[in-house]
Amino acid sequence: DGEASDGDLGPGGKVGTTFLYSDLTSLYVNYSLDNERAYNGTQVRQGNLISGVKRALSDSSSVYLEERYQNGGSTGLTRTTGINLVPKERWNFGGSTEIGTLRDSLTGATTNRKAAGIRMGYGRDKMQFSSGIEFRRDNAEQLDLTHAKTTSWLFRNNFKLQLTPDWRMIGKLDHSMSDSSLGAFYAGGYTEGVVGYA
Repeated sequence: DGEASDGDLGPGGKVGTTFLYSDLTSLYVNYSLDNERAYNGTQVRQGNLISGVKRALSDSSSVYLEERYQNGGSTGLTRTTGINLVPKERWNFGGSTEIGTLRDSLTGATTNRKAAGIRMGYGRDKMQFSSGIEFRRDNAEQLDLTHAKTTSWLFRNNFKLQLTPDWRMIGKLDHSMSDSSLGAFYAGGYTEGVVGYA
């Protein structure tokens, strides 16, 4: 599969493939090239190469393991593992962890990253709802070789509602907050709410 885009920020794209190794196991690899704005406000081209394996444990559960190599504004390798559960017909749950080290391509400073997240979802007839919490801790090397710790929390909420055969309503409410050992100037957060009707 693949996709391509272009615009004021320059070209972007994604290419990948999935191989069904067995009835229960699939292997996949994807490469994406994005235009992103770094934390310091500069424009960077960021590439991500993701390879992974996903295995169904039963009709109601599956696990996955991914290796993510990142290059561009920061370079490094992170490992992600997670589980998806569907214990009942309308409910689904999931969890994931991420551990890795990134290196700034300009300064060579390293960032040790640890992250975890959980999510739940509910779907019934004409309604779907999902909610999740993500936590991330970055331990970043500074130019004077000291380290700064940043912790971030992200809360995600999404819903879809089919009002009639022709009309749909969608929405989301996300809230993020972070703290830094460097002080309040380096901390931040945002709240985003969206409602759509079509």
